[in-house]
Amino acid sequence: MNQFVEKALAGLPPGLDIIDMHAHVGCFSYTVPDRSVGSIVASMDRLGIAAAAVAHIRCTNADAEYGNEIVCNAMQEYPGRILGYVGVFPYGRTEVRRNVERWLGEGFSGLKFHDMNGIPYNHPSYAHAHAIANERRIPMLFHTWGTEKQLDHVGRIASACPDAPVLLAHAGAEAEERYVDFMKKHPNAFLDVTYSRSPRGLVRRFADAVGAARMVWGSDVNVLNQAQQLGKVFGSGLPLEDMQMILAGNARRILEQAGAASSA
Repeated sequence: MNQFVEKALAGLPPGLDIIDMHAHVGCFSYTVPDRSVGSIVASMDRLGIAAAAVAHIRCTNADAEYGNEIVCNAMQEYPGRILGYVGVFPYGRTEVRRNVERWLGEGFSGLKFHDMNGIPYNHPSYAHAHAIANERRIPMLFHTWGTEKQLDHVGRIASACPDAPVLLAHAGAEAEERYVDFMKKHPNAFLDVTYSRSPRGLVRRFADAVGAARMVWGSDVNVLNQAQQLGKVFGSGLPLEDMQMILAGNARRILEQAGAASSA
């Protein structure tokens, strides 16, 4: 048992730099006992998490702009602790560009795309959003679940936007080998290891296959629990240097490139 697992079992923060690159506010299709932003920040305080990059759950549908308003308010309430992803919905090319530019002007740090809306990521209405991300070198977080078609779409975007970090959410949820192959083809891609099941050894296998410098940590809070998602990194058996890259080092590099600021 390593020192970080021991601290966790004792209810103590790990004492490492940690940034959550995949977090949410709002409510999904099941009960969340406390949906407040304050509850997320309280969890971050307990676990020693410096900052969280947040998208509203409504990024999955046409209410994305409502969700962006909520995220903007959270950023203002907790400056430097809550960072914002613009939830992008393909209303139309012109409207997408207008919305993205508006929220980036409010200090959002990246873009979040979700295909639960049934629209593929390479739909023409998203084109301006991808181009803006590449121009400004800001991260794009894509919900993925390992399907060949989905990763093909994201791969085309990654190739067309080489200056934008492309984060693959839920890496390893299905078809680990597809994610490894994707990473070999796209040097601007990062694996986001947020995944509820947390199969034993997944974090270590990815680190061995693509390198810890190509991975970021996220929790999916408030859908999932930040403590549980940290546990799979602390129990991965990776050396401290690699864990620190996954938990914060790579995220800080991505956010600094985007001009985002964390108070911690």
